Amino acid sequence: MKAVRGERLVAAAVAVVLALLCGLAIYLRFARLGSLSLRADEGFSFLAVRGILEQGLPQLPSRLVYWKSVLYSYVAAVPVSVLGMSEFALRASAAFLSACAVPVVYLIGRRTTSRPAALLASGLVCLSVWQMHLGREARYYSQFQLLYLL
Repeated sequence: MKAVRGERLVAAAVAVVLALLCGLAIYLRFARLGSLSLRADEGFSFLAVRGILEQGLPQLPSRLVYWKSVLYSYVAAVPVSVLGMSEFALRASAAFLSACAVPVVYLIGRRTTSRPAALLASGLVCLSVWQMHLGREARYYSQFQLLYLL
């Protein structure tokens, strides 16, 4: 009976820590998300999303359809259609998908190793500067990573 109660307590503590990591990941990726202007390749995402909202296809002004990251373009069009065209709205889906990697990494780690190792891996993904940087760009990198993990 004590072993079962102890196991439940550990599971509850792990759930709380994982929830805190997810909340921290969301905060770190969304804080001041729209404060910087678009950079280099983010312009392609901007033009593709604008093409989707205007014509239904990720068509660039050159009439070329931007197929490179077509799934991401449609995903990114959702917050833009709700919030309007802005840096924040354009980057919101990438930030969200990047934060979603934290619990997925925990689940993979839990399945392959132990709870402490899975929490450590999730914490590293949550706090990784590289992960945060890519999760704050209006590009398909976060989506690619999450789909690979799944």
